[in-house]
Amino acid sequence: MFHEAYEAHFVRPGIRVGYLCDNNPDCWGKEYLGVRCISPAELEKLEAAVVIPLVGKPEPIEQQLKQMGIPMIKPSRLAWDLIAGTPRNRDWFHEQIPKIKQFYRFLADERSKELYIDLLCNWLTPEHSRKSYRELYAENQYFGAVAEGYRIGEMEILCDVGAYTGDTIGHFLETTNGAFEQIYAFEIEPGLYKQCCEKIKSFPQNIQRKIQCLNVGALDEAKTISMGWEEHGMADSNGILRVENLKLREEERQTGKTVRLEDALEGKPITLLKMDIEGAEQAALRGAEGLTSAKAGNLYLPSSAGYVGDTIIFETAGSGISDQHSASFERRFY
Repeated sequence: MFHEAYEAHFVRPGIRVGYLCDNNPDCWGKEYLGVRCISPAELEKLEAAVVIPLVGKPEPIEQQLKQMGIPMIKPSRLAWDLIAGTPRNRDWFHEQIPKIKQFYRFLADERSKELYIDLLCNWLTPEHSRKSYRELYAENQYFGAVAEGYRIGEMEILCDVGAYTGDTIGHFLETTNGAFEQIYAFEIEPGLYKQCCEKIKSFPQNIQRKIQCLNVGALDEAKTISMGWEEHGMADSNGILRVENLKLREEERQTGKTVRLEDALEGKPITLLKMDIEGAEQAALRGAEGLTSAKAGNLYLPSSAGYVGDTIIFETAGSGISDQHSASFERRFY
């Protein structure tokens, strides 16, 4: 796991790792890809050291670093800086304060407001958080319990943007017990699109006939984009995430086509819009203005928003939204 994570995120132009560190004495003094591994005792002697834990269960390491008085950055917090090219420094935070306050006022219920604050603290200043990500976790990431008035009906028309391997479609079928009108699924990565189609083929024929899956992504214009390969561990680069920020090597790149949802659906009604496209939500929504207007009917807008206070959500979500936490650093907005 370490080798895959390290090579995927840190073996890139412009990123320099000073040292590796391990509790295992057998690793001390050895090198991995030209970087020497030191002991915790040596780590304590370094000036201005910051540690990024790359282990499956980071809690013991986090506690150890806290006792040593060494600051750390969780990989999840670093991810958006590397991928989206958005700095999380003091100046950035002060610029976001008006959006954060605006978004807070827009939340529909007290539960969502409390959750939003807890998630912001975990994301920006985890040492001041009242609850951990694990304590805030919601099991059903898209169709779990949310604010009163936001419920899945029996004849929903789902537009699934970022269909992945069809997992969301499967959860949707479980939630609706197969009682829905139509599903339009969009997945730009060829390997994931193939898996999604295979998943759909596993459903009964009467369900298959109501699902249309397209091998395209969604943005605010139809074009060809450069993105990462799922098989190279770079699926997070699909969508609008820019390969220059990811510093992808040539062999890690491929191209894919995007569409405007409003054009692709040709006026077809949508009652439920799910987006999980790694930071591309704002651009995709700009290409779906007709779908997210009042005439679209009951609209849900889950989004793994990589940015605090997505202003376009303010314009499209209606009278209020509910917040749900579903992963290590994601917020789902409804």
